[in-house]
Amino acid sequence: MNVAVVSDWFGLAGGLGVYSRIIAETYRKLGLTVVKSSIISNDLGCYQIKTTQNVIGRFHDSLMLKYLRIFKEKFKIDFIHANILNASHALAFAKAARQIGLPYILTAHTYVFLCPIEMYCRLPELVPCGNPFPNPRCFKCVISKSKGENYEKPISAIAHMLYNMTALRYLMNNSEYIISPSKDFAALIDKSLNVGQKVRYLLNPIDPIFLDNAPIFQGDGSACFWGRLEFAKGAHLLADLAKAIAPAPLHVIGYGTFSNVLQQNKPSNLVYHGYLGKSELIKKARESSLVIVPSIGYEMSSYTTMEAFALGKPVIAFDIGGPKEQIEASGGGLLAKPFSIQDFCEKLMHLLANPSEASIMGKHARGYAENFLDPIKYSMPLKEMVNNLPRINI
Repeated sequence: MNVAVVSDWFGLAGGLGVYSRIIAETYRKLGLTVVKSSIISNDLGCYQIKTTQNVIGRFHDSLMLKYLRIFKEKFKIDFIHANILNASHALAFAKAARQIGLPYILTAHTYVFLCPIEMYCRLPELVPCGNPFPNPRCFKCVISKSKGENYEKPISAIAHMLYNMTALRYLMNNSEYIISPSKDFAALIDKSLNVGQKVRYLLNPIDPIFLDNAPIFQGDGSACFWGRLEFAKGAHLLADLAKAIAPAPLHVIGYGTFSNVLQQNKPSNLVYHGYLGKSELIKKARESSLVIVPSIGYEMSSYTTMEAFALGKPVIAFDIGGPKEQIEASGGGLLAKPFSIQDFCEKLMHLLANPSEASIMGKHARGYAENFLDPIKYSMPLKEMVNNLPRINI
């Protein structure tokens, strides 16, 4: 039996690429032949599904349909596991897969299904929303985000964001199963889209390399951040968080739109490393005492949090989304009031000042990672879903 793992990309950076690679390997261990397929780029070792780069292609992409049909016939594909964040591909992919008779399992990676700005918090106030689309606040948030991201016209921004949400909902509604790594999000999907028995709550698996490294529960008194340096990830807060814990170092690993701003305005105790390879990242993270995940936008499932847990490091995050669920379930960190910088700083300083407490949380975190995040735990639920797909059994 052959499965295509279709993703926007399989690149080294980002949770989507990590998840897609782990899923491909999990299917191989189940005895399936796996073909990795990238929509956005020709990632090494991936079959590239080409798309039409114009407005018409967002609704009916004849090029994607052609490449999917060739793809299915060339590799004798039985079904697809889809990991799609880019809404411009979602509608065309779902239509093409349906037209050529390829069932697909979809993993939810974004709140765009329920929130046109994806962040699931009110702008510009920056307070948690808790009220899925449609509600009158949505348009205010869309306009606010469009101004913040320098869209040329608010009307264009509204049309763009509402299209994204509609396209991803269509992708979801036409899937055979929807995997949600968040229990709260799974409940919201069921309530908002009325998709019945499609939804499966299943924690994302972690890259085994993080579990293979023995944890160091007593760190060197520093804090660590890694991930994309974007607003939604709280990159604009890093300088203030570093100042709060001075002279203790805050190590920042990653890159993004805030990279230059951060380097130009960083306090002396903020150590900017840029992009690091996995082994270098793990080395630096293991040396640190704790990890911060100051995400402003709701994350479905934070890979930084999971990786920190596997390395035995407690995590401090805001009391929202995936990190909230992960920390509450594990006891592996502290949650700050959204989006109080003062509360976040107080919890950060508290753990640095109490290494024994941080060490206990780190041990809870490691235990959680070992018990629930190992890819082996993903195999049986995945096999059950595949066996219930049309005409498929493994």
